[in-house]
Amino acid sequence: MSKSSDAEAPLRGDARPVGLPGQQGQSGRRRLTIASVGLLLFAVVSAATGQVMLKHGMQVATARVAHSGGSLVLRAATSPWVLLGLVVFGISAVAWLAALSKVPLSVA
Repeated sequence: MSKSSDAEAPLRGDARPVGLPGQQGQSGRRRLTIASVGLLLFAVVSAATGQVMLKHGMQVATARVAHSGGSLVLRAATSPWVLLGLVVFGISAVAWLAALSKVPLSVA
């Protein structure tokens, strides 16, 4: 059994990442565009908003359980603030994944 020469060849020091035209600058890095910055900001703001909504929803659910009893899990699962917070946080996760596909991790 012989292996192909590509599998045994060492990596060259001058190898550069391959990307689409227009995505890389002269230094081999992807450019940060206004759209990328907007996507990053949207992801961060929507994640923070989702977290605040979740926090508020859990405070409301905890207060209702303390006042009238019942299950905290059931109250949280039926709280509109918790449900909306989960939706907003899910949207932020999708936006973050899209941002990571366009922007280098060191920048994001």
